[in-house]
Amino acid sequence: MRRFFAKKQNIANEEKGYLESVGDLMSILLFVFIIILTYLIVTTIKPKDSSPSISEILDLQQNLQNKEEELQALQTTLNNTQLQLQMRDSELSRRERELSERLDEIEEMLLKGREVRAHLLELIEEDMLNNYGITVEIDPEAGVLRLPEEILFDSGRAILKPKGITSLEALAEIFATRLPCYSGRPGDAKPEECSCFSPGVLDVILIEGHTDNVPISTYSFSDNWDLSSERSRVTYLYLLGLNNMFSSFTNSDGQYLLGISGYADTRPTQDNNNETEEQRMRNRRIDFRFVLAVPKTVLNNDPGSMSRNDYQPCLDLN
Repeated sequence: MRRFFAKKQNIANEEKGYLESVGDLMSILLFVFIIILTYLIVTTIKPKDSSPSISEILDLQQNLQNKEEELQALQTTLNNTQLQLQMRDSELSRRERELSERLDEIEEMLLKGREVRAHLLELIEEDMLNNYGITVEIDPEAGVLRLPEEILFDSGRAILKPKGITSLEALAEIFATRLPCYSGRPGDAKPEECSCFSPGVLDVILIEGHTDNVPISTYSFSDNWDLSSERSRVTYLYLLGLNNMFSSFTNSDGQYLLGISGYADTRPTQDNNNETEEQRMRNRRIDFRFVLAVPKTVLNNDPGSMSRNDYQPCLDLN
């Protein structure tokens, strides 16, 4: 029995020594593994140097200088742009003042022109009545001198009646006296017969033919357009035959002062709808329309244009 327990004790001691040997071996292997791992870490991973190198510092300084130069260039561009905007604002303000002054000049010139035109029509009306006993109608606001149809033409015809011839002869004499004082260019010499000289006021004097709304279709006239145009043409040619000087009257642009136009029944007199014979009779007429010149050359700022100093219309009180 003692042998059995002694043998068993020997076997247990042997097993204990084996396990201690294996444990020592594993400890050695673990230590070697740790040493190898530490070596690998030390040799493969280098700590990063937190301090920049000299080349990196120089690169940063150069980049900073470049950015400063770009900023200075942008600031210069901004300053130049602001200066240009200020100059443009100043130029726009100057042009606005000039335009306002020119518009004031044009308004003043047109007001003077209307006043002179109205006075001229009143003089012609007085001359026709006082010197020739002929009554004419005037519309000073619209600039119209009106000769009714019964004075000049028979209904539907464009041949001057004896009374119409007398009326045009009287009107031609008055035109020959009055119109030289209102034709020509500013700066022209004043005619001796003019106590007051207002060249450039009138652009054109249109001899307008008008009819009523009754249709017409004859061998001579296909419609009222033909009739009205022919009446204005006959009136113009008769005036020109009485005094050829009318063809020398010009406006400030050197264009003929007298012209013709026909409107058929498209421009009845005011508050006239051609419903009665009396209304239709008033629409059958010849109008002399005195059209004011628009002082557009002042607005265009042409160096050779008419200015407020050139445009000095006056009232002929004779």
